Amino acid sequence: MQKKKPAVRRKKKKNSCTPPLQVNEAAHFKKTKLHEERMQWIKKNWRMQQADPYVDTAIIKSTLSLVGSWQLVGQGVDLVPSTPDYPPDFNPRFVENYSSILRAFSRTFGPNLFEEMGKPDPFPTGEPYWSNFFFQIAPQTRYGVLQVNIAKGGCFGEVGRYTQGGPMTIYDCTSESDIFHEIGHAVMDDGIMKFRKPLYFSYATGRAPNGVPEIIDAKKWLDDYFGKQNLDQGNDIDGVKIGFVTNYAVKTKNEDFAETFKNYVYNPSLLWDKITRQEAMGSRTLSAKAGLIAALYKGLWFKDGGIPAEWPGYSL
Repeated sequence: MQKKKPAVRRKKKKNSCTPPLQVNEAAHFKKTKLHEERMQWIKKNWRMQQADPYVDTAIIKSTLSLVGSWQLVGQGVDLVPSTPDYPPDFNPRFVENYSSILRAFSRTFGPNLFEEMGKPDPFPTGEPYWSNFFFQIAPQTRYGVLQVNIAKGGCFGEVGRYTQGGPMTIYDCTSESDIFHEIGHAVMDDGIMKFRKPLYFSYATGRAPNGVPEIIDAKKWLDDYFGKQNLDQGNDIDGVKIGFVTNYAVKTKNEDFAETFKNYVYNPSLLWDKITRQEAMGSRTLSAKAGLIAALYKGLWFKDGGIPAEWPGYSL
């Protein structure tokens, strides 16, 4: 006679005391729709890249331009030739300073920085090495990507401009260093000032001088040092006011940040020579400014020309 299996007693599931999560359906729908549009844009641009005969040439020559152009798509940067400067079907790869545009953007918080040093990306999971920054800063644009308009002429005064939330305008004659300057505006205006991580950061050091807990905050760091003409007296040997890297940086807080950002990446010899000299003169203002840029790059430093040099492994 087969024994009857004992009945399985199931525990009665208790109702959760946690109130249901309130979801803003309109905001959720908008975010989902934006994500879908963005993915369509990425797939479309990848297909265009792969179908372009220029890509085959780049593969044969083993140039970095292929890696850079593909990375721009992944980073959320959309190069758009301005009309009527260019015909509707114009390929931005044929802009005179196209390679400079590629290098500047790919060296702004992209995984290609570590590839150039022969190192694996130290942030392969979780929060990427800021490769989503350009996706974040232009949420109001089509597909939620940063539109970079390429225009002809200029460069006899204005070399580019950035509008908060995008777009950015770059001329076909804008130098690589000046492209870094415009990117610096985006980093400050739509990264730090908009509290977008990881460009905005805030953390406790664990120290408490005079009994007050020490907090390192990116926005406060920026506000305390950039654009302040009253922190130091006198000029450096090049005639630039002490505490600033160039005369143009003295104009406003925004230009000060953009110029410091540009020189940290593209002209580090100039910047660090000035820092060393000014520290010997008793001023640490410029050193503090460069320290913020270094913190944004998690300590990664560059050779002249924007070439990644070394990363000591700092983490905020």
